[in-house]
Parts: sequence; structure tokens; C-alpha cells
Amino acid sequence: MGIEANLNNENTATRLADDGRDQRGRFTSGNKPKAGFHTNPERRSNGHWKKSDSARYKLEKMMLLTEDELQAILGNGQSPLFEQKIAEAIMDGSWSILGGMINQVYGSPRSSVEISTESSEPLIKGFVIPVLPDNFINLSNKS
Repeated sequence: MGIEANLNNENTATRLADDGRDQRGRFTSGNKPKAGFHTNPERRSNGHWKKSDSARYKLEKMMLLTEDELQAILGNGQSPLFEQKIAEAIMDGSWSILGGMINQVYGSPRSSVEISTESSEPLIKGFVIPVLPDNFINLSNKS
């Protein structure tokens, strides 16, 4: 009986999936699925990001503003918090905060690392740099 019940469930699921579809599995005209974007249009998104919503765009635009415009953003309680923080940092001259924001938006600047040691121990344990014995390569082209 358990197998028969399972087969009936599969048939029901298959039947529900096939209702309102043509032979190629596409929805027939006039048939709308029970759930989807047509029932909740506010959830629809084209999947693209908006440049004007990005942190980089806002940071670049805020750096072009005058002192009066920055004061207006600080005085407006409805301004986004990110814009208020940028305006506050620019007005206060908090370069450590601005530097952190810039590093977050643009990435850390390139830096080089130099390793030097006075010890003869290898820098990487478990790795041996291959060394050829003397006279392994005949540089004089003599046989």
C-alpha cells in the first residue's frame, strides 16, 4: 500500500505540473502560475545594481559637495546614515575614518613585502630549493 500511495502522489504532482502546459512544457496562453511575480509585483527586480546606490558613487559625490551642502545633509534626519557619516567625517576632518572608507570602497593600496634573514635556516620549512651540483651544465660546449 505504501508503494501505491507513493505512485499516486507522483501522479498527482505530475498532473499538477502538467496542467495548463503544452506538449513542450510551456505555459499555454491564459494560464498563469499560482505564485510568482504577478502576485507580488513589489518583489520584481531586473537583477541589475544601481550605480547611484553604490558606496563608491556616494563617496565620490559627497567629496564634491560644498560645506553648506554637507551641513544640510547633517541637519536632515531623513538623510541616509551612510551619507551622514561621510558628511560628518569630511566636516570634522577625520581622515582616519575617511581613509578607512576609501580602503573599503576602492580596496587597500598595493604594498610589497620584503623578507630578509641572517639565519641559514630555510624560511619555509619542509621546502627545499633545488640546487644543481657544480659542473652539471657544461658551459664550454666541449664534449
